[in-house]
Amino acid sequence: MRLSLVIPTVGRTVEPQRLFQSLCAQTFTDFEMIVVDQNRDQRLAELVERFRSVFPVTHLRPATIGASHARNLGLRAASGDVITFPDDDCWYGDRTLLERVAATLAARPRLAAVTGRALDEHGRPCQLRWPARSATLNRLNLWRMAVEFTMFVRRELFEAIGDFDENLGPPWSAGEGSDLLIRALNAGFRIEYEPDLIVQHPNPVTAYDEGARRRAYCYSVGFGRTLRKNGYPVATVAYHCARPAGAALVALLLGRHRQARYYWGATRGKIRGFFRPGPDAKPMRALAL
Repeated sequence: MRLSLVIPTVGRTVEPQRLFQSLCAQTFTDFEMIVVDQNRDQRLAELVERFRSVFPVTHLRPATIGASHARNLGLRAASGDVITFPDDDCWYGDRTLLERVAATLAARPRLAAVTGRALDEHGRPCQLRWPARSATLNRLNLWRMAVEFTMFVRRELFEAIGDFDENLGPPWSAGEGSDLLIRALNAGFRIEYEPDLIVQHPNPVTAYDEGARRRAYCYSVGFGRTLRKNGYPVATVAYHCARPAGAALVALLLGRHRQARYYWGATRGKIRGFFRPGPDAKPMRALAL
């Protein structure tokens, strides 16, 4: 079994080096790296050349910038049986991670994909509320168990359902990974979450500043749009809005105004993405959760 790592990158120089170095320590060595370099300068050229003597590296320079477009470009260049999509600022702190991914999929041929857990450098959950127990993904629980850089997907899944939706991602900033998994589940594929498969990633929210608020809003728009595109009912977006709306209210009552604006922005984003989607979204269904 061969793994392909498709890495979209733009604007970073130091962080990709950490990912490259972590790959040198992996006990599993049958992998290739496909760097989809969206920078307009040559900042990564030396790094790519330095590691080409250690493992196979393909260096792509697309004309169009966009996370979904970059992943699809890398996917078409990949030769592996299993494809994963690390962020350029994540890394593999567990030296046996790729070995255990390969062993899991080899031992369970009915699995179309396996997802792992994201932790920051301090071992704290990153981005989502990651459960501690293994689970089978479904349309209701996948939001807590998968993000693009924790997904390890068999090639056959892409051949059956297609690649990432390039209408998701910027300007919606999120949702393409969840959309892919939803389409896979709708097609009858089985996907498991294994919390012991850990990918390290910096925690994106360390302060409730303006940048964090913009990010929360944009990602939440993508989340809402993904719900609408895939035919989720109004009750689902209401359910997912309840938590950030409640957090905003509590923060406001405690006088934590920056925190309140952050959570209220996340609430607004989900509503906006769901009720003002793109032209390819499905009609809204006012059904129970």
